[in-house]
Amino acid sequence: MGRSHECDHPESVRSLPVCTRPRIAVDASIREIDRPVKESARTAVSIYEVFEETIERLEPTHILTQIQVCAVSLRDVEQAMARGMKGNPKIVSLQPDSLAEIWEDVRRVARALEIEAHGEEVVRQLRERMAALCPPAPATGPMPRVACIEWLEPLPELPGCPSAGETEDEARANIREAMGLYLAPGEIDLPENAKLFEVTVG
Repeated sequence: MGRSHECDHPESVRSLPVCTRPRIAVDASIREIDRPVKESARTAVSIYEVFEETIERLEPTHILTQIQVCAVSLRDVEQAMARGMKGNPKIVSLQPDSLAEIWEDVRRVARALEIEAHGEEVVRQLRERMAALCPPAPATGPMPRVACIEWLEPLPELPGCPSAGETEDEARANIREAMGLYLAPGEIDLPENAKLFEVTVG
């Protein structure tokens, strides 16, 4: 059994052979990481290296991959196989976009390993843990508003982002809507005497 360079949980997996490495400096700033990641997407050259000799030595029956860019992908492993990597492991590609799809991916891995009952038990335990973290929403009153932002630094500001209002205070209060309009296609028509404020996001 082997692992990717990023797999570190549970602690016991740290002793397993590492089968991949990043081609970029992972200790760089988010902005510095963002550039090669975007270049990789444009040129279709992976930012990860697969250690083919290590995988051959391990002789795996199955290889799990994740979504492209965030981790070693199906394409990375397929390219390694195409270069002559020995063996014929079954590749299971995981690309969930929601909790429901994560549960289904657990089931897919379990089916591939022919341990479906264990997969269902894992899903049941995980769903119970998630339910314990999510108390019922209040029957009355305002609902909580949550913003989940992961990739901050590549968008440090929106130059020229306009917010309109009859007063300066109103214009500043409308900045959330202005940011949404700025990122949407199309143009915003403003009166000639409108005041423009440049807002830095970060």
